[in-house]
Amino acid sequence: MIQDILEQWNTNFNGRVIDNTFIFDNEIGEGKVEGFLLTERLQLFRTYMSLKKEVANSTLTFADDEQFITIMFADTSSILFESDEEICLKEGALMTNDKREIQWKLPVNKSIRLLNFRVQKSYFQQLVDRVPSLKEIFPESTSFLVFEEMNQVMKGTYYRILEIQQSPFYKELIYSCGSYLFHLLLEQISKKAEVKKEGDLTLNIKGVFQARQMIDTKNGIGVNIDLLSKECGISKSHLSYNFTKTFGVSIYQYILKIKLEEAQRLLLKGDKTNAMIAMDLEFSSSSHFTMAFKKTFGLTPKEYQKKQR
Repeated sequence: MIQDILEQWNTNFNGRVIDNTFIFDNEIGEGKVEGFLLTERLQLFRTYMSLKKEVANSTLTFADDEQFITIMFADTSSILFESDEEICLKEGALMTNDKREIQWKLPVNKSIRLLNFRVQKSYFQQLVDRVPSLKEIFPESTSFLVFEEMNQVMKGTYYRILEIQQSPFYKELIYSCGSYLFHLLLEQISKKAEVKKEGDLTLNIKGVFQARQMIDTKNGIGVNIDLLSKECGISKSHLSYNFTKTFGVSIYQYILKIKLEEAQRLLLKGDKTNAMIAMDLEFSSSSHFTMAFKKTFGLTPKEYQKKQR
């Protein structure tokens, strides 16, 4: 089965499959995909690549695979492609049993790093049946689509798996870390205080990611809950609730975070005064800007500028 998946990559990227590794280095770009059989019920594919151009049909859906659940971990370099909408997936995991809707579009001129787990459905169901909350989130008889942002332990394990190099214990490290990351994900999801209905999950994926992308693109400027609700086609209460549940911060907190990160960039650039930056980023006053900046970073804007020079 691992060989079959690697051959799908080979079909799109015109490289070669050697043992359990697909490698390519051509006009498309360069990279490799390594397959690991963690257990008979759990597979892991580790992907590194950089593309020079877009590849026709480069997205992988695994639509013909009815025996496995797909779980995809990605950092900020990866793009989730659903229907005709592109959504940036930042340090999170996506779980689905509906391969027809979910694809991965691979960005050009960026470092791409992915971990793709394939979990045997019967084994996945055994784990889900242990926890009532998981049974609500992952209904056996209907499709589901769940995104979970990685916590610090999961991030550390994710990056550790990507960094493991050849050594006498190379495979053992991959196997133990891979299995650990998969079970960490299930544990985190099971601890959610409130279970969402399956019908809401697809809406969460579309709406909250669209909202976050809009905030990121505009650096938080001119963005509010009314605009986001209108643009994303979701009620304000629904969007606010699910944004917080998905990302762990409120929309207001996230907008403030993005504005302050933009303020850091402008301060380092050094061609605007604090008052100008405060006005550009829509703070009510310079003192409000200074107070918010210090509360977040522990330094006033002037202290930050001085420290960075």
